[in-house]
Amino acid sequence: MDLYSAAKDFAGPLATVLAAGTALLVTYNFNKRQVAIASSQRDIALDKLKHDVFEKRYEVYTTARELLVYVVQLHDFEKIDSGKIRELRVKIDEARFFFGPSVRTFLDDIDKEAESLLVNLGRRYSYEAEAYEDLWRSIGSDLAENAKKLSQYYSQMPIRFEQAMQLTQLTRD
Repeated sequence: MDLYSAAKDFAGPLATVLAAGTALLVTYNFNKRQVAIASSQRDIALDKLKHDVFEKRYEVYTTARELLVYVVQLHDFEKIDSGKIRELRVKIDEARFFFGPSVRTFLDDIDKEAESLLVNLGRRYSYEAEAYEDLWRSIGSDLAENAKKLSQYYSQMPIRFEQAMQLTQLTRD
């Protein structure tokens, strides 16, 4: 048997093995690229989710600040915009979906103190200053204490929200 005849006998099976190897290599490279694309899409979706959560958290944060500023500046019971207050409080109530227990507790404290200020403002409005002078002053002291606590909450907000609002939340580790 000569070399030509041996090569002729093994050419068909060798071509089949070579074609199968080439197909395997192409499939492997294609799948490797598909995995990279899927991983990239997963990372993009996760970044989008983190960004969306950040925006919702920031919206709650600014709404809480707006409520504090609005309520602290109230002095006349007749000028209270109850629709605005209700809208702000409903938006703040959404914090339960976006924050952990410490921020939710802080927001609940803000809500309770704001409610207390509004109740005291209503109580004071219902009494005439001249007829109930001592009670009127007492309620005035309560209002001052409410305003003081709300002002303290306002100054504490950046610290209380810092962990949840850090922009590092938007980056991959």
